[in-house]
Amino acid sequence: MEKWHGISKAGVIGRHIYEVFPSYKGSQPGFRLQDVLKGETIHLAEKPFLHRKGYYQSTVVPLKDLKGEITGGVFVVHETTRRKEAELLIQQQNAELATTLEELRTAQEQLAKSNKALEEKYNKSSSALAQSEQELQSSEEQLGLAIDALPAYVAYIEKDYRYGIVNKAYESFFSKKKEEIVGRPIWETTGRKAYENAKEYIDRGLAGEQLSYEKYQEYGVGNMHTKVHIIPHRVNEEVAGIFLMAQDISEQKNAQAQQEELLQSLREAHKEKEEALAEAERQRNRLHNLFMQTPALLAISRGPELEYELANPEYVKALGHTGPIEGRPLKEVLPDLSASIHQLLQQVVDSGERFMSKEFPVQLDWDNTGEPYTRYFTIILEPIKDAQGKTDGIITFGYEVSDQVAAREQLDEFNKKLEKLNKELQKKNTDLLRINTDLDNFVYTASHDLKSPVANLEGLMTLLRPSLLPKADAHEAQLLEMVERSVKKLNLIIKDLVEITKVQRDLEEAVVEKVKLKEVAEDVKTDIGQLIDESNAEIRENYEVEEITYQRSSLRSILYNLLSNALKYRNPHKQPVIEIKSRELENELVLSIKDNGLGMNPQQQKKLFTMFKRMHTHVEGTGIGLYTIKRIIENRGGRIEVVTEEGKGSEFTVYFSKEMAVKD
Repeated sequence: MEKWHGISKAGVIGRHIYEVFPSYKGSQPGFRLQDVLKGETIHLAEKPFLHRKGYYQSTVVPLKDLKGEITGGVFVVHETTRRKEAELLIQQQNAELATTLEELRTAQEQLAKSNKALEEKYNKSSSALAQSEQELQSSEEQLGLAIDALPAYVAYIEKDYRYGIVNKAYESFFSKKKEEIVGRPIWETTGRKAYENAKEYIDRGLAGEQLSYEKYQEYGVGNMHTKVHIIPHRVNEEVAGIFLMAQDISEQKNAQAQQEELLQSLREAHKEKEEALAEAERQRNRLHNLFMQTPALLAISRGPELEYELANPEYVKALGHTGPIEGRPLKEVLPDLSASIHQLLQQVVDSGERFMSKEFPVQLDWDNTGEPYTRYFTIILEPIKDAQGKTDGIITFGYEVSDQVAAREQLDEFNKKLEKLNKELQKKNTDLLRINTDLDNFVYTASHDLKSPVANLEGLMTLLRPSLLPKADAHEAQLLEMVERSVKKLNLIIKDLVEITKVQRDLEEAVVEKVKLKEVAEDVKTDIGQLIDESNAEIRENYEVEEITYQRSSLRSILYNLLSNALKYRNPHKQPVIEIKSRELENELVLSIKDNGLGMNPQQQKKLFTMFKRMHTHVEGTGIGLYTIKRIIENRGGRIEVVTEEGKGSEFTVYFSKEMAVKD
């Protein structure tokens, strides 16, 4: 537009189209422009450029927003100067040809009048024949002069296909004198091929048809694209011959071909521009959809008053507005915005530099209740610059972080409370450790102190049994047996209490080392060898993990309790089969002991790891073994699980924490 019309972008943008192109104002094309706003695509007639020679033609396409509403029009302008010049040239040549035809018709009419006058004179008097012949000769001479003056190739062809008249242009084209042409057949002058191509039209003319045709002809002296007019010459209502007038339209055809080529190029360019425009529209729609659907706050504002050009729903919603804000200045949309923020926006416009801020406070009457409060945003203010590099707007991008700020403040407050609680907890932990130490010491001391009286009691029962038992009746003998069992059980409980305190001390004092599972298992099997032999048990071992970093004594206690329990609580009707396996998981080492023993029902499983709880009473025990190994495993950051079914056996799985092993 700048190049073709000689106008500047700065001088046009924002001005009414009638100011830039006054010729549209009050004209039919100007009225048609209004049809674009009704959804029509219009094609405006050719017009000259504003400030230079040449012509252009416009197509105006409606411009729609996302709602399908028409907001304006897009002008697609094509330069048509060459086509217009070609059309003007063709019009000029057609005008000249029409003039020539008119002159030819006039000459024919004059000839007809002359012939009629001659006939009248011949009928009136033979004495006037000489005068008539003289007048006829004069008319023929005048007709010949008129024909010679025509800028076309003119010939009169008689019914026998011989030339009767040719003009100077005809002689010149074939480089022959009139005497070499007139009276001779057509093909001797034009060549046989050109004659054969024209014969059809000549015959139609001799048959009385007035016609015109265009044809590219090959003559012996050259090639030419001609436009031929054939006019029959009638004498007494019969065709005596034809007037043939041919005009060289090679330049016009070339111009038309160039024009067609230009039009095709223009159509292709127009199609490409329409496709580009459609693609640009699709891209604009995609960008607009992205702009409108993004979960962040987005707005574009321009001009000295920072009028909103576009604002997405998140932005409008954040401001507490329910309707569109496009076209309204910032001060109108946010009348209670602080002066400091206005200064910040002006600073971005003046400096042309981006502004970024995290947790930027904005105090407004967000809920329209008359009570302003502060919300926090992470914002970016990006300046928009025109072609001259001057800032004429701002893109606002942001998202609200009020919840994060509130959460951080709550977290700070929570951390303060947590710090206070930690101090209190540390004090309580210290107290509990002291109490636990005291309890362990008490249990250890009590168990040791009880050992002697219980041993004495056991010794006394051993001494009394030989003297009392022979004298005792059945009831008394039963009581003595019950006392002995109670003393033995008390002795076992004291041993287990000592074992519990020993476990705690081992956890605190024992050294963590790399222990081979197979070595510990062999050691345990040696200890319970008698039980293995008595039960004829089969023990299968598969160690995918052969070594573990752990306390040797603790690992031995785990294996001892699980293996001895598997043998103690075996199914009396089956050969005991025990499987020991180890494997590695992502963060854990796994050891499992599976048996085919008695198993447990759901009620028994609930009390499985409780101190002094026994699942089966047909063998001796205190029910402290599983409690002890659970305490060992969990104190080392691991866990123990069991899968069991009554009558089918149990599988105990121990998960050792890799992290605890590495840490140690």
